[in-house]
Amino acid sequence: MSTNDEAFSINADAEVCGALLERGSITEYSLSQGDAAYLVPASGSVSVNGISAKTREGLVICSEKNFRIEALVNAEVVLIVTKDV
Repeated sequence: MSTNDEAFSINADAEVCGALLERGSITEYSLSQGDAAYLVPASGSVSVNGISAKTREGLVICSEKNFRIEALVNAEVVLIVTKDV
């Protein structure tokens, strides 16, 4: 249990990551066998393996071992990875 009153508990074997991406930047992420991910731009828009997502549009990523995130404009993204689903 977190002692930080501003943190929230998700009660899951998961990672939560965030990133600020400048327009045109590309980053790659790898999932372990059995993992799944949910990616949502908090602002801006991105392309994940060629599939676009705008602000607050989420993408479920469950059958890709590796995926590539490209910022179509300046973007802030949140990525949640669940372990061994």
